[in-house]
Amino acid sequence: MKKIKSLSFLLLIISLVGILTACNGMGLGKNVVKMQSGSMEPTIPLGALVKYEEVEPDELKVGDIIVYEFDEDMVVIHRIAEIIRDEDNGEISFITKGDATGVCDEEPVYPSRILGRVTKWK
Repeated sequence: MKKIKSLSFLLLIISLVGILTACNGMGLGKNVVKMQSGSMEPTIPLGALVKYEEVEPDELKVGDIIVYEFDEDMVVIHRIAEIIRDEDNGEISFITKGDATGVCDEEPVYPSRILGRVTKWK
């Protein structure tokens, strides 16, 4: 019985090392989220691991895919469809859209909610 437990434990360790190696090979680790919906299909499939980099709001452009906080428990991965600059105070906001949705999101995204720009996914 001890041999079976030892073998099971060894297989578990080997599996975890394999997963970590695959993630590190893609450069995953910090700043990674899992795609939780099909809103960006076919570009980013449901369940994909998505890596993002922190950027300054002025570096973002229409067409970039960003990761942002929708609320405390949910992040969204959508494409920037439009950039809005308030002429009075210079404040910037972003209108986003999922590739699969066909319509822009109702709420603008402000820089304080943006986690980063998507760099790769797998």
